[in-house]
Amino acid sequence: MKQDVCMLNNFITRHLLNKKTFERIHNRLVETGSFKKRISVGGRPRSTRTPNLDERTLNHIEDNRGSSTRDIAALENVNHMAVRRILREPSNSSRSYLLTTKLRSG
Repeated sequence: MKQDVCMLNNFITRHLLNKKTFERIHNRLVETGSFKKRISVGGRPRSTRTPNLDERTLNHIEDNRGSSTRDIAALENVNHMAVRRILREPSNSSRSYLLTTKLRSG
């Protein structure tokens, strides 16, 4: 008797999964033939930063004094923050410092 009560308490406090979870898993198995969830790739693709991009960005600033980081980013098809990082990077800082002082002086 005591064992039955203990078993009943374990059953009552048991965590049950939602019915919807089983429906989704079943539908995924029927549609794809696998239980694994697909990884969706969405949004803007990430661009890789290369030394060639750094050089093109710095050359673009030399050639076009009035260009903004957003203009350069649009031309290179990268995020404008990537262009800002290129300009602020210590290895490019001396060159970009000279370019920005040229831009400011006219």
